Amino acid sequence: QKLDDSLDQDIYPEDDSITYTTDKAGNILAPVQIFDGEEVCFLLRNKIKTPREKWIRKLKDGLVVFLGDTKAPRGKTIPQFLSITDCIDLVAFMILNTFGHYPPAGKNIQDPPYQIKKRVPTADELEFFSWSMEILCVLQQICTHQQKLLPSSPVTRVVIRYVSIRIMTESMAWLEAAAMSSEKPEVVSEKLALESFLHACSLLNQFAEGDLAANNLFAKQVAPEDSNAQENGAAIPRYSYLWVDKLYLPCYSARLLSWLTQSVILALRHPVPTNEAGSDAMDVDNDTEELALLYWSCIEKSATLFFACCFVDLFVTSLVADPHCDQLLLAIDNILRLPPTEEAHINRAKYVFLKVLVALSENDEPYFLDYASKIQASYSVAGLVSREAARVLEYVELVMFIDETSDVPSSAVVAREALRVAELLSYDSNFVKLVTENLTQFILEYLSFPPERFALFFQVENSFPQYVTALIFRIIANLHCYNPSVSPPDQKHYLINKIYYFFTTIFVPNAEGEITRTSNLIIANIATNLWILFQRVTELFSFTLQELELWRSFMGELQRAVNLIFPPPTGVQATAPARVPVAQQKPRPPPRPTDDEYFTESDLDDEELEDDADEFVLAPAVKPANIKDSLPAVSTPFPIDLSGPTTCILQGLSVCFGVVPDPEGLKNLITLHGGSVIGYVTKTVTHVICGHDLGSVEASASKIQSAEAKQVPVVSEKLIHDSIKEGRLLHERAFLVASHSYLRRVKTA
Repeated sequence: QKLDDSLDQDIYPEDDSITYTTDKAGNILAPVQIFDGEEVCFLLRNKIKTPREKWIRKLKDGLVVFLGDTKAPRGKTIPQFLSITDCIDLVAFMILNTFGHYPPAGKNIQDPPYQIKKRVPTADELEFFSWSMEILCVLQQICTHQQKLLPSSPVTRVVIRYVSIRIMTESMAWLEAAAMSSEKPEVVSEKLALESFLHACSLLNQFAEGDLAANNLFAKQVAPEDSNAQENGAAIPRYSYLWVDKLYLPCYSARLLSWLTQSVILALRHPVPTNEAGSDAMDVDNDTEELALLYWSCIEKSATLFFACCFVDLFVTSLVADPHCDQLLLAIDNILRLPPTEEAHINRAKYVFLKVLVALSENDEPYFLDYASKIQASYSVAGLVSREAARVLEYVELVMFIDETSDVPSSAVVAREALRVAELLSYDSNFVKLVTENLTQFILEYLSFPPERFALFFQVENSFPQYVTALIFRIIANLHCYNPSVSPPDQKHYLINKIYYFFTTIFVPNAEGEITRTSNLIIANIATNLWILFQRVTELFSFTLQELELWRSFMGELQRAVNLIFPPPTGVQATAPARVPVAQQKPRPPPRPTDDEYFTESDLDDEELEDDADEFVLAPAVKPANIKDSLPAVSTPFPIDLSGPTTCILQGLSVCFGVVPDPEGLKNLITLHGGSVIGYVTKTVTHVICGHDLGSVEASASKIQSAEAKQVPVVSEKLIHDSIKEGRLLHERAFLVASHSYLRRVKTA
């Protein structure tokens, strides 16, 4: 249907005068005749330069490419028409044959089928790479259903992946050799090398993005029509990966990092192109400008492909194990150092690299930020991210909504994405102090808006001001959080101390003894807006219990440190305008991994919750009872049945094992029913699982100690088996084997 809707305007209607033979599955078959495949490819080379309606027909059974005149076929060596997929097959195998490889027909081949060597191609080879990959790109753009492309031809998928990555490798090798040469490279060959790299990368991007969209990885949720099935614990249908899960292979993943870092190095040697975004590089008369445009496009395309692969855990695992991973942070550092501007290419480069940081920072296993914290460049990157995030102040009253479909991200989008990264960094103990140092003044300036204007930030649902203000709520909670087991020793009260410093240095004497103003902070506005922020977020959004308690603690300590009053006196409170009615289901502010959520099950209504919040006293921790003393000395193994269908009974469950009798079997069982297992106790773990016997619990002492520090419940594995048996996630209360207080991070039925 999407294909029908998108091509109605520029494709001729079905031509009933020609009969098209189809197979049993309804696929259009090629004409039964011997034809020259290479000649067809050369003909396609010319046709893609002409309007699409002259050579593409939309039919009931698919799309066909008309190679000859409809009334007068071209002759015996050229068929009158071919289906789109046949054309893709022809071009892909022609490229493979040019490399000297001829796989046997009708047999599957391994992936990759042949070794990829880093060689420098000739000028003629570069010309062939450029136009042949351009044909594949155009044909793929016409095939809008990426997830259904070539479902019955795995060999073609392997061939396209192999030739694309080989062409990118050899094109980049030519560019690196030219950059190191003392002689100036030939401009024509340099352009061909860049175009070859771009066409091949664009092709892989189309496949990868379609793959991720089909598997719904970006949203990490089922389609709306599957919501009932999800709630009832039924199996959630998933599409199979065709492309992305192959790019993490060692022979491919290391190349993605190399392409990205080399693209940045090469592009920064050229000026930023000044032509309008989206203009055709071939229409630019100046060679220097055209080359700059191609080099900067290489950054954008390779970073986009890298971003798509960051959603595959095995790719991130191989990335952090790569000894050259530090080059990624250096590349990001170089891009973020570029001055703030409205120039499209700089903003696109910054935006896609910030998206890469978001995808990597949200990854739990492996935890990328732990690895990054060991590299000095990461702290420079964190500082630059904070600088970009602080530019939100320039746009919060100017921009209401963001056009997410635009190919040219604005500076406001870049600032918003930087604030997302800053929120993730503020949640990490390795970077929290640095973020506090860099963003405290920005937060206070943001809160210094006149209260009547600040209240308007919450008026429009899903707007830019509402989104960034909700992010600031989270950042404050993260910066105030102090966990003695993981936080730096001097992090305790660090945010309060920084606020105290800025409050007491608003007015200072200069060298002549005159009192001068050093900042635009307005303490009365800050106090009022903090109260508005606390009220509005707790009214409009879902929030974690931990965030609520941290805000109570933060405002209570702020009262004592700088003598602020909460709630502010009536005379200084803003008169909040009438609120726009909101939907019954409240949206979350910014995204965060779903297994980090805590859903409060309190019966208190909103008014009672606010009255309680006024006291700003942390709720006492509950010391629950446990079943440890009633456990048997030796456990009888639970049967593990992995033959059943996939369900979402354990969705939202993120567990870490202590000592259990069959860790591999239990892991597979949890994964089968929608949960996840990681190797160590983090802030996102919902439960620590031990065996259902006294020996296993005592042997899990170190994990239980970590769970206590992070307030994670420790339960018997019986919780998993009984939940699956009941068809719903049970409350952990009846399965606790440790008595420390904990936070509930997952909702139970």
